[in-house]
Amino acid sequence: MLDEKGLSAAMADLAGRFPAYDWVYRDVPGRPGETYFSWYAPEDEQVQIAVPGGSALPERYHHQDFFFLNYAWRGDFQTLSNDPNHPTTVHEGEIYVGQPFTGYGLLALPEGSVIIGVHIRPEAFFRSFLPVVSSSDRLLRFFIDPERDRFSSDYLLLSPDDSMPVRELLAAMVVEYANPRADTQPLLTSLALALLMYVARQYAAENPGVGGRGAADAIVEYMGNHVGDVTLSGLAERFGYHPNYLSGMLRRETGKTFSQIAARQRMERARLLLSSTTLPVEDVSRMVGYADTSNFYKAFRAAFGMSPRAARGADVRIRPVID
Repeated sequence: MLDEKGLSAAMADLAGRFPAYDWVYRDVPGRPGETYFSWYAPEDEQVQIAVPGGSALPERYHHQDFFFLNYAWRGDFQTLSNDPNHPTTVHEGEIYVGQPFTGYGLLALPEGSVIIGVHIRPEAFFRSFLPVVSSSDRLLRFFIDPERDRFSSDYLLLSPDDSMPVRELLAAMVVEYANPRADTQPLLTSLALALLMYVARQYAAENPGVGGRGAADAIVEYMGNHVGDVTLSGLAERFGYHPNYLSGMLRRETGKTFSQIAARQRMERARLLLSSTTLPVEDVSRMVGYADTSNFYKAFRAAFGMSPRAARGADVRIRPVID
């Protein structure tokens, strides 16, 4: 049962802290007139919970070097998004998700409105949270694009289904952050992980893919979203086909076998993760479905003509030999 009194006290505490953070607008190197905020929580924190308010508002248009999720807990608020001249209204119950260096500015927070912000350092995000969002290739690319284009200025605006316990998760995070203990950061990481799982589920519900496609296109897209665990038998069961029929359909419609499509998708995902994150090769190997790292090395070298480690410092925009 949610302790409303304890939650109100915790939110008031965090709202009082917010104006006192290190709100220093730093110049963006090589981008005249643009500014950004650095991580302003303590250095030993990977997840921070904020309740914006007070004299720090409004914020001018800026960037920041961390991931953030701003939830409209009560009432609406207005932001500047990817265009400094384009305001976006976030309605009560919606989540605004921003990447590192996304353009952002909190224009207006009407009296009585409340925002709960979840801030995550990039290194923690890539280490702990990336596997959750990789269930969707499009969502994965949203989260890792800042590593390739630091000013991609993209954002998500989602409306979680009422059945999702988003408010309960956020309430627990607020109370925990306001009353820290020795294990607060690991607990916040777990809660943030659950929150991102619901974000990924809502994203999938709101972005089901392009309509009017053939069955083969839908199957190939599904394979691309499940590169780490897709099997022919599982795919056949999912789409209601006999494995032999599905295999023949893929070959007729795409000119490639199931194994060829799956291998290429695994290698493309591996290349993306290696070039866009600092994840260890062993983690990348597991994420794309290789339990044995040595087999992953062999497959990657066969596909790209170089080792996974070498690909990190090279131009890996080459066409794989897998066809």
